[in-house]
Amino acid sequence: MKFVEFNVFLMFRLVAAVLLGGLIGLERSGNHHNAGLRTHILVCLGAASIMVVSECIVERYQTQQELMRMGAQVISGIGFLGAGNIIADGNKIRGITTAAGIWATACVGIIVGSGYYIIACAVVAFMLFAMLVLRSAKAHVQARDRQYILKAALDSREAVKPFVENLHARGVEIVKLRLQPNGAEGKLDAMAELRLLRWDKKRDFISEMGALPGVTELVSL
Repeated sequence: MKFVEFNVFLMFRLVAAVLLGGLIGLERSGNHHNAGLRTHILVCLGAASIMVVSECIVERYQTQQELMRMGAQVISGIGFLGAGNIIADGNKIRGITTAAGIWATACVGIIVGSGYYIIACAVVAFMLFAMLVLRSAKAHVQARDRQYILKAALDSREAVKPFVENLHARGVEIVKLRLQPNGAEGKLDAMAELRLLRWDKKRDFISEMGALPGVTELVSL
């Protein structure tokens, strides 16, 4: 009976899906993302199994309509898992790369499940290139970005003037400055949109500004 037949080639596709999904998951796990090794393996394996079952259905019932229908549902349906990893953190949005990686991992599973191993390996190689190599390039560009936002917690209104004067003295243009009470009596939060006029090192600049009198906390957004 066909439903108890064992096909070693189809089983190899599932093993390949576990290995390739695991490669992507290892990269995400190393950066402490919510969706790591196990999530990516399950996504890739599930997508591959759908394509394997679709091929079995086509062979058994001799219908070509089933071959891509289930795979298409995987591509559209995996979005809920990716959306769950996108988090708004203040002015930043985190998890977009992980969400895109989950969707692409599902696509890898579909490719493997269809039996195109070389294409699947090439896709995984390009994904790892984008996640690993281009991450350092992005960090380099961001480190040299002239415009960014500082959020400073000031212990009094008197601390605003020396804070602004120090920014100007360090060759920084203040594009926008917004002050608002932070709940404690006399304390303020200063949100400053800045543009560096010189190629200062951002990390050293933030460290020096955070040491000013009256500044209790300073973060770059």
